[in-house]
Amino acid sequence: MGVGSMPDTVLTDIAYAEGLRWHDDRLWFSDMLRDQVCRLDLEGRVDTVFEVDEPSGLGFLSDGRVLIVCRGTGSVLIGEPGKGTATLSALTEQGVVGVNDMVTDLDGRSYVGSLGAQYQLGDEDRSWSGRAPGRLLCIEPDGEWAVAAQNLACPNGMVITPDGATLIVAETYRYQLTAFHRKPDGKLTNPRVHATVESGFPDGLALDAEGAVWVGAGGEFARVDSRGAVMQRVAVPGYRCISCALGGTDRRTLFLAVAQMTMEEFMRRESHGRIMALRVDAPGAGLP
Repeated sequence: MGVGSMPDTVLTDIAYAEGLRWHDDRLWFSDMLRDQVCRLDLEGRVDTVFEVDEPSGLGFLSDGRVLIVCRGTGSVLIGEPGKGTATLSALTEQGVVGVNDMVTDLDGRSYVGSLGAQYQLGDEDRSWSGRAPGRLLCIEPDGEWAVAAQNLACPNGMVITPDGATLIVAETYRYQLTAFHRKPDGKLTNPRVHATVESGFPDGLALDAEGAVWVGAGGEFARVDSRGAVMQRVAVPGYRCISCALGGTDRRTLFLAVAQMTMEEFMRRESHGRIMALRVDAPGAGLP
């Protein structure tokens, strides 16, 4: 296992891993371009748990069921390993555009990002100004939902602090992490800039016990403290840095999802990805 700044590769037979989550002693992830939700155990064995249309964000309920953001159908699915999936919220049918990542709290309430516009080839090369804004949706365990936050520039990875009082979301096209105060009923208030990410487009997030956030951005993963200062960088040359999660038996293993591709290859579903791992000092905390 890599130590310091040099991660080891632990899995190569994937296309584009999203939604990395440590759950039930395994690393779960969505291989989005292969339409699979998978899990990786500590011995390096992988199994496919669900096959759905372009999965992304993942969440877990206390009864063992799994929530899946399904980009292909524009919905949130609920599934049980070995028993398939069903639709919890048919979001596209209700006017939601471009569902993406999510985080689920201990009560089974989920926050799902809506991009506001369908992702198109070349979007990363243009300003977000003037486009349809993104939103965060708050989805209750019964599938009912409401808009929790608006005017976001491509909401992406999310984390919730251990006390449940703060939600942090990556605004990919604003190069920033935005924090909200989170009320007991799930409502989000008091948006503020948590950190500016200068190295690239911030994507997946992981929170540690010191209050720092790991973020995949461009060609690196960066650890950002609560004041927005970069404390550590892990460069992965030649790869796009997508998602990350803190896991392992002590939650001190940082799992990193990366992909090697051009945007043209991504749109043709021809990405070549891998999952890497690095030992870090501060363990994971909060959600997911």
